[in-house]
Amino acid sequence: MPTPTPFVLAFTTLCALAAGTVPAASDTQPQSQKPGPVNVAAKTADGVSVPLGPVKDPPRWTKRADYSSASDWFLKGENIVPYGTNPLYFPIVPGHKHIHDRPDHPDGHYRKETVVLDETEDFDLPGIGKFKTAVVQEEEYMDGVLTQRAQNWFAVDKTTNSVYAFGEVSWEINEEGKPIFEGSWRAGEPDGEGHIAGPGLLMPGTFTIGSRYLFDDHQSIALGGSENVQSSIEITFHPAPSSTAFAYVNRV
Repeated sequence: MPTPTPFVLAFTTLCALAAGTVPAASDTQPQSQKPGPVNVAAKTADGVSVPLGPVKDPPRWTKRADYSSASDWFLKGENIVPYGTNPLYFPIVPGHKHIHDRPDHPDGHYRKETVVLDETEDFDLPGIGKFKTAVVQEEEYMDGVLTQRAQNWFAVDKTTNSVYAFGEVSWEINEEGKPIFEGSWRAGEPDGEGHIAGPGLLMPGTFTIGSRYLFDDHQSIALGGSENVQSSIEITFHPAPSSTAFAYVNRV
């Protein structure tokens, strides 16, 4: 019998604040879909079970002002580097790859492949300065068919190890196999709502319970906030996963 594999996690909730953000898919499973081959259980340090899956409760914080943003983070271009590591996030290092595989997705067999490319993107933002970001590519498949591709601009503040997002180029693949460019944004550019799009904080270097921060800051396309709600969660896979599991849980 395979040995269960435990990981210690932190727990962050995500809240979409703009109509342009795609909502999470329903967790209702059609009868024609079979459960995935991996069972997952999570519990806190004191043994209390933690539910995994979409959060169905209404968000507690719904306004942009409820979350910290770039003006609170004291970002400086000389401290922002394209590559680095944060123990609660996947390594932003060229060549890193990981896969999110969900055979029991309501729409079919979902698969998301993420790779850190050996490329950088230049930025020069007012109040921050000049710096480079990594290019992180994500490809999403449903039943083996490519449905969406995005190239994200991520970077690390070397003084805190916090991971930031500065935008993305995103496109969906239609039924004819042609790309439709939607959902793209870039920090420093007008967002169509009378504001300038700002960076988002993907994972702070220090995980503090109760911290709230914008992970996307484009008010017409991608505006969303995160709240750190729990840490020291142990999650166990039966059997052990073949790919890496990272030390955070995102629930939408």
